[in-house]
Amino acid sequence: MHFLHRTTFIFLVTLVSWAFGLRIELSSADRLELRNVDLPDGSEVTLYVIHGNPAVISFGNQKIIGETVEFDLTNQILRIIGDGTYYSGTETVQGNDLELVIDDELFSIADVVIVTSAIDVYGDSASKVPGQISIIAGRFSPCSRCSQIVEDYGFKADRLELFPGDRLVAYEVTVLIRGEPFFDLPLMVLPLAGAEFSPQFDLIAGSSTEKARVTVQWPYVSSSNAFGKFSINYFADVNPTNSNFLARMLLGGEITQSYLGGSLRHRFFTEKGHGEAELEYTPSFIVPEIVGGKTADFFKTRFFYSLDPEPQNTGPTDFLLERNDATRNRIVQYLLRASGSHDLLEATFKTQGFLDLSPKDSIEGPNYDDLAIPRKTIAEFGISSSQIAALRLGSLSLEDLHLAIGIFEDSPHPTNRDVASSDHVTAARILEGHTLTLDALSPWKGMELAGTTKFAGRYYDSGERLIDWDTNVKGSQAFGQIGLFSVSFYRDINEGQTPFLFDQNYPKTETSVYFNLDLVPLNWLAVTINGGYGFQNSRSPRTVGFQPMITTLNFLQNSSWITGSLSHQTDLKGDPGTLLVQGAVNTFNNGLKTNLVVTHIQDLKGEFHPNENTQFSDTETQLNAEFGFGDWFVVGATGGYAYSPPHIDNSNDSLEFWNDLELHLEVGTVNEKDQIPGLGLTYARDLNTGSFSSFDYEFSVSLGPISLRASEQFGRQGNTLPIGSYNLGWRDITSLSASGFHLLQPSWLGLAREEGNTETWEIELLDTPRNGHPSWQVSFRTQSAILETATDSRMNGTRGLQNSEIQTNLRVSNEYIGPFQFGVTAFAELMLKDHSRRHIFLRSANINLHSQLLNLVGLQGKLGFLGEFDQVNAIYTRSRLTISDFAVTVNPIKGLYFGTMIDDVWDFSGTTHGQYPWNFQPKLFVALDRCCWGFYAHWDSQSGQIKLAIGGPGNGKVFMQEFDTPLFLQTRQGRL
Repeated sequence: MHFLHRTTFIFLVTLVSWAFGLRIELSSADRLELRNVDLPDGSEVTLYVIHGNPAVISFGNQKIIGETVEFDLTNQILRIIGDGTYYSGTETVQGNDLELVIDDELFSIADVVIVTSAIDVYGDSASKVPGQISIIAGRFSPCSRCSQIVEDYGFKADRLELFPGDRLVAYEVTVLIRGEPFFDLPLMVLPLAGAEFSPQFDLIAGSSTEKARVTVQWPYVSSSNAFGKFSINYFADVNPTNSNFLARMLLGGEITQSYLGGSLRHRFFTEKGHGEAELEYTPSFIVPEIVGGKTADFFKTRFFYSLDPEPQNTGPTDFLLERNDATRNRIVQYLLRASGSHDLLEATFKTQGFLDLSPKDSIEGPNYDDLAIPRKTIAEFGISSSQIAALRLGSLSLEDLHLAIGIFEDSPHPTNRDVASSDHVTAARILEGHTLTLDALSPWKGMELAGTTKFAGRYYDSGERLIDWDTNVKGSQAFGQIGLFSVSFYRDINEGQTPFLFDQNYPKTETSVYFNLDLVPLNWLAVTINGGYGFQNSRSPRTVGFQPMITTLNFLQNSSWITGSLSHQTDLKGDPGTLLVQGAVNTFNNGLKTNLVVTHIQDLKGEFHPNENTQFSDTETQLNAEFGFGDWFVVGATGGYAYSPPHIDNSNDSLEFWNDLELHLEVGTVNEKDQIPGLGLTYARDLNTGSFSSFDYEFSVSLGPISLRASEQFGRQGNTLPIGSYNLGWRDITSLSASGFHLLQPSWLGLAREEGNTETWEIELLDTPRNGHPSWQVSFRTQSAILETATDSRMNGTRGLQNSEIQTNLRVSNEYIGPFQFGVTAFAELMLKDHSRRHIFLRSANINLHSQLLNLVGLQGKLGFLGEFDQVNAIYTRSRLTISDFAVTVNPIKGLYFGTMIDDVWDFSGTTHGQYPWNFQPKLFVALDRCCWGFYAHWDSQSGQIKLAIGGPGNGKVFMQEFDTPLFLQTRQGRL
């Protein structure tokens, strides 16, 4: 049977009959790629991507054909990306993005390339079994992704075992150098999790205050399922003043005292799980200045073993034993967790604690002890129902049933007086928890009842208990299409007390009921009533009793031009509440539009007495009216009246009955995006005093690519700062904006200006490219203020300009001038001459440059200038140029770089006659980058220090050494 009529077809089939022993044969494929993909929910899936022209995959009498096929190992799904064919043995399905579910993870392939996140593996044939891939006649190299015609080094083996994301095990290995056999190894393990298992050598010179250190780290393989690394750490106190050249260069001076430490980290794998063993020793150092004359030695030991999860048992089963003197001196911690399952039950066991090897010191507890974890879990055994286990009785279901019995030691709970005086408390506890759910139940037509109760009870051998019990039940009755009534019961109980700090819970008892009624008796009328009653609330007693009840009637909701509503709110505690009445008219006819909204709030609690200053009510009326024509003309008004406003002071004349009357006029539209010119005016007047309140305008106009916008605000208070902003723009080219001052003077509106204000004026010009950030920007800023120390003393006490400055920004990315490519980011801050400043000076500037010529010579780095200027003496009191990573690099051949770099600070202030303010003491460096390995060396001509480094694949460090030499360049003051 053929299915050709759908462009996209997803075919889902479950191969239950092959659930055991299914083997997927890749009879034709070019490459196998391994990918670990992070999903949006944070989980990770493993994908095997099979490429072919086409790839042919067979299992049993079934076959899949496609150019790209994904095998989702996590979810057991085969997907054909793009067009593909599935043959079931009796029928053929053709389509796009076919998807099949399988029940095993076995396959084999011939002539493969396996691409992992760490390395590419080639082989003559490969087969997949759960957890690993076996490759026959395999070869691999960290240089396989480096575009090397002949790889610098690599490995070939008779057999490879790839454990995705963890390690690659090779048997009968031949090491290849430039493609030629160099030597043989019987076994080799390559960790895939990172570069921490690479060889490493460090030699760090000491000083009069620091110890010299030599570290040798070397990986090892003990079997195909065990590997690790060991290191030897040598420390030495040195005397820099009494040593020969070699000792000073390598260790920093003559050795006066030696110390020896080391570490071992071992990883191993078994058929059932995996583990780690660590041992580290840091010796005791002689320090005469401290009590006792020497430091304590430190041990770090750790043994960890974990069983791999199984389908029938997904819980953790592991054992941990550790000691880390650096964090908890002489404290040995242990943890044992075990879990198992049988049919519908899951069982767990846990013990966690510590041994204090030095009870007399100040460290008494483990590092895991916190508010949520007990100090010691002497033993805890628990059983719980599995996820598929739920006891059902009709609509009732009992889920999340768990029972745990344990003995704990912890700090006492501070509110428990019986144990508050003890340092630690030991007690037994029984924990029982369950969730009882009532599925939606309909005893009769329209009725629905549902609920959930969650219970957790902790019972202690001291007779105390701690209960956490939440209940939520909701019932609703529908009245056909005209209404719905619902009642919700809520109860939250946290009660009792506990002897333990980790079991702490805040007492709470809350019981309440809420109801809601929705009625639509007529198509033009809707009624809503909601309220409730609080029976008890230990944390908020004021909420006990009737909750506010709100009754709302919405009229004419089916009308397109007129609506109304009536709403009453009361708390049923003696306050009659408020009544809100609202009516709205909205019309639109042939471009004419009208919007009228009238709102009245009536406070029902009583009459207002003007002579009683403590009384006022919420009674008020609001009016909002608007009339317009299309997008060209809108006029509106807003106002209101408060019948019983609160007193501002003891005078009745201060009562503000009227809200501001606000008039609004808009001609055109002020939204510049619609390209329609517009002017908006808003005027507000205080009807209580008959005086001006506020005025603002907004104007916009667009003529082709050019736009102009302006807005200003004026208030009745003359001492407010000017609010105004203006912009002139040329779309996708440039923009000029200004703010902080008025174009319309307040005096034109009859407003006084407060002379004492300090106004900040800003003007900015920048480019506005269609995409990306501005490439240049110039801004001017100044302040208009009453001068106190003007350059001309006759201006003291008068208004003038101060703190004037110009800031510029420049950004250029990947520009070309012939064979020259460059990019630059620059900033400058120039302080200008004004009424308070006599001279112009540059306060700060920086430039970040990167450039290259013909991919051969590169120049990059940062320059920063900072200055302070004495206006009286007209000189810089501080003038410094900071040079950061300023380098010239030459790349004569691929992977080879050499050049010079400067990191320095040149101080141009305070230099004496005949001395230069700068030093030229660069770092000379050479680097060889072969992608899978590298070499780096540099000489610091300022200190004489030489640094050598050899790196491995994945930015791994194999060797790094720094040592001092007498080879340095003199400065004008001598060596720094």
